[in-house]
Amino acid sequence: MPRGGSCLCHWPLPCCFRLIRLASCSPANTGQFIRADPPSTQIGKFLGVTPGYGERLGLADDWAYNLIKEVGNYAEIYERNVGGPYSVPRAMNNLYTNGGVFFPLMVD
Repeated sequence: MPRGGSCLCHWPLPCCFRLIRLASCSPANTGQFIRADPPSTQIGKFLGVTPGYGERLGLADDWAYNLIKEVGNYAEIYERNVGGPYSVPRAMNNLYTNGGVFFPLMVD
């Protein structure tokens, strides 16, 4: 990847952590945050309601909305691919607020 370039592969996982921390966003409820007033400015920026955040990352403003709509938040991804099929508990694969090691990125 060239220096100063943007890569979509850098942002999905932190996005999944951030949205579950901010509002427990999932494919089932993400649309309500977009259509209605977002519960916070952070959610509005992250989901593309407030323009400009995605552009600074080199992405479309609604990139996080599209990601959550398609694959879900981290808890859903984990359960679907690891926890359910292999019965592996999340343990350290959890947010820091739940005893894990993941800390979501900040949205200014």
